[in-house]
Amino acid sequence: MRHSTQVGESVGTWNWAKTTCGRLSTYDRARLIGQFGLSAPLLPGEVLGRVGRAGHPPDLDQPADPPESDIVSEARRICRNATREHPWLYPHSLRTFRFAMLFAQAHHLLPRMDPEILWVSAMLHDIALADTSAGADSRLRCFAARSAYQAKTLAQKHGWSAERQTRLADAVTLHINVRVPPNQSVEGHLLNLGSGLDVAGNRYRTIDPKQLLDVLDEAPRENDFREVIWRVWKAEARRSKGCRTGFLRTTGLGLLIRTSPLARLTTQRA
Repeated sequence: MRHSTQVGESVGTWNWAKTTCGRLSTYDRARLIGQFGLSAPLLPGEVLGRVGRAGHPPDLDQPADPPESDIVSEARRICRNATREHPWLYPHSLRTFRFAMLFAQAHHLLPRMDPEILWVSAMLHDIALADTSAGADSRLRCFAARSAYQAKTLAQKHGWSAERQTRLADAVTLHINVRVPPNQSVEGHLLNLGSGLDVAGNRYRTIDPKQLLDVLDEAPRENDFREVIWRVWKAEARRSKGCRTGFLRTTGLGLLIRTSPLARLTTQRA
């Protein structure tokens, strides 16, 4: 019965996480492998970016700030407080938001996305990696699900509708999937792209390097960020056996992090 429930719910959604506690079934693993297949047409561009071949990115405006609101301020404060013990967290979260906003322009998704949801999800998408207990549902094995639980709790506190709460939680839980289509979750799609660019250099050729450097000037990427984030990821994979962290660890994420062209751009700037 549990397997049939998983079949009916897309892997990585908030409902899936609540049902499975974040543990992957054999069927879920097959679906994630299928996402690699759907991403295959992007492979030539990924390879070119990693060997230093520039693309032809569109002219994009400077990414806009999130709207000023109480939840925007509180999400920023939560992230910054966690950064006291984990210095990588707030800069990574801010870069993720800025990159996601650039992708929203490049993919013509600005009219469809909610910048407040995107900001809160960016600030809290990795919060469970910094604090494995605060505000978390202990049944949830997956760090993205625990982060989503904290984000959803914050949204509930600020009076968001149930629909917006779920939309926020979906964005956070989905962001570590291999691929998140915009018609599944537009904010999850953008969060996946923004965090993937910052961590592993994915879709590097989509954004003009000058605009990437503007983001790096605002939120510098420390020279050891690749080593730190990979160490954090491996530790989480050991804690949450059977979840997506371990699956991605064994399917090449470490290589993508080590070969990130964003790291090369950071070195050239220095």
